[in-house]
Amino acid sequence: MAELRLRSIAFSIAVLAFSLRAQTNVAVIPLDAKGVSEIEASVLTERLALELFRTGRFTVLERGKMEEILIEQDFQLTGCVSEECLVEVGQLLGVEQMMAGSVSRIGNTYSVILRLISAETGAIVQVASYDQKGAIDELLSAGMRVVALSIAGEPVEAAKPSIAATDRDTESSSQEGHLYVFPRLGLGFSNEGDVGLSWGGQVGYGNESWGKVYIDILMINIYDGFNLLGLYELKRGPLFWQLGLGYVSTFFHYYGDAEDSGIDGLGDGFGARIGFGYNYALGEYTMIRPALELNLGFKEYQSNFTINLNFGFKTPNLR
Repeated sequence: MAELRLRSIAFSIAVLAFSLRAQTNVAVIPLDAKGVSEIEASVLTERLALELFRTGRFTVLERGKMEEILIEQDFQLTGCVSEECLVEVGQLLGVEQMMAGSVSRIGNTYSVILRLISAETGAIVQVASYDQKGAIDELLSAGMRVVALSIAGEPVEAAKPSIAATDRDTESSSQEGHLYVFPRLGLGFSNEGDVGLSWGGQVGYGNESWGKVYIDILMINIYDGFNLLGLYELKRGPLFWQLGLGYVSTFFHYYGDAEDSGIDGLGDGFGARIGFGYNYALGEYTMIRPALELNLGFKEYQSNFTINLNFGFKTPNLR
């Protein structure tokens, strides 16, 4: 029994020693920044080193230790991108392989390209790349993991395309939509040039495939202005347009002097709305929407326009 236990322990030690020997010593060179800031490239480099270590295939030289060695050798990494230079750095650092590459941005697409290079021969051992549309945040959270697994020869699941928060409901099917609730606050202007507080809100339903419909209530604190409309909204990127019909109240029109005064121009009735604004996402389901809205009345003194800040949220998809 004791002999069997000793053999088991010896086997475990051998397996552990083999796994340690199987790891490759690697140094990660700071990613070359192209169209991104040096700080962003530095953060992505650190995340890459962490993800390489997590694969279990690499022993990663700590960045501070790497800089200390290069300072002692009076060696500058700036501009060191060729295989010959990387081989020289690898030999100074005493590692088997060097990881080098770049992170770049073109338009709204970020790209990471990596090369794993033998520090002995300068031969390229492995390459990997990753493209990310949208925010650079997801390049940090998902992209570095993907390229590290690819370099390590591990299976990588296909990355789901990134979708900006403002456009996530574009994936909704024609049977799905969101409920939208937007309170508002702003300034209202009468056709007489008077200015007052405007407030109210919109409640609607829809998605990006077929648009959104709203019930809109607008109060303007100039002579008790009140509008109640049905709206249809179209959206292209962060911009949106709203068209609608409904009840548009009259602004009271005062006239007179010390001898003669009165009220005229009453014109409650149907009117139209043309609105234009910008949708800014604060998160996946919250947003603010500055907007300019023109209410066109069919009667005299009935028209007005407002500058409003709409703020609110949408729910997850509803059927």
